[in-house]
Parts: sequence; C-alpha cells; structure tokens
Amino acid sequence: MADKHTHGADRTLVWTLRAVGYFVYWYLIVVETVLALAFVLRALGADPSVSFAARVYRSADRAMAPFTGLFPSIGLASDGSATLDTSILFAMVCYGIVLVGVGLGLDWLGRKLRGIDVRERMQAQQDAYDAAVSASETPPDIVGDLAAGTTPAASAPVTRGAQR
Repeated sequence: MADKHTHGADRTLVWTLRAVGYFVYWYLIVVETVLALAFVLRALGADPSVSFAARVYRSADRAMAPFTGLFPSIGLASDGSATLDTSILFAMVCYGIVLVGVGLGLDWLGRKLRGIDVRERMQAQQDAYDAAVSASETPPDIVGDLAAGTTPAASAPVTRGAQR
C-alpha cells in the first residue's frame, strides 16, 4: 500500500510541475511574440502615439526591463524614427533559451509520468497474479505445462488461409 501512496504523490507532484511548466511555457511564447512585434515596429519606424504601437511598446518594456540599455540602438533612418534595437534581439535570444529549457523540462516530466503509469500497471498485474496464486492450490498456467508437452497455443489449432 505504501508503494501506491508513493506513486500517487509522485503523480500529483509531476502533474503540478507540468501545469506550472505549461503556464511558464505559454507566457514565454507570448513574451517572444510581443518582443518580435516591438522589434519590427521599431525597425519600421512605427509611430508610438498610435494605440497599437503604444500597447506593443508598453508590453515590450515590461519584458525588456532587465535588458534595457544593454546595447545601443542603431539608427536606420536619418530622422531617427526607425531604429534597430539590439537589446530586444538579445532579450529574444535569452527568453528563447529559457523557452527551450522549459520545453525540455516538460518533455522530461511527460516521460516521468509515463514511467509512473507503467510502474502502476505492472504493480496491478503483479497484484492480480499474487491474488490468483493465493486463491488456488496451483499457480495459473501462464506458459503451459512443459512437462506434458502442451502449451496454451498448442491446445487450439491454428489455420492459415485456405488449404491447396
């Protein structure tokens, strides 16, 4: 019984970690998308007074907080409206690395959960076998009676297609 309790606790922990992991994974995808939009809008010289551009810039500024001013922006237009913001590119690379790491962690947790399922099925089969053995005088014939020369497959004839 302690083994089943341990598997149940393991399953709960893995499911909880997967839920948190998927939340972080999807959040990072949204952050990457917003940063890519902000990069393109700044490179094309979008007017920050337009509501869409302002919202994208505001959202990108939250994600850019640790990276702001890390690298200088490169002016693409003579009036300074279009800029190549290399800090955004660096932030996208950093968030992308974290995104890949979270994805690998989610894959590992999925394999861990499948392993728990396999162990539980094997334990259930072992418990059923043990119950069958304890309920009868002789163990169930799984392989066949080798001493008598019969096997479970030998008791039923096998036909393969029509005879010629």
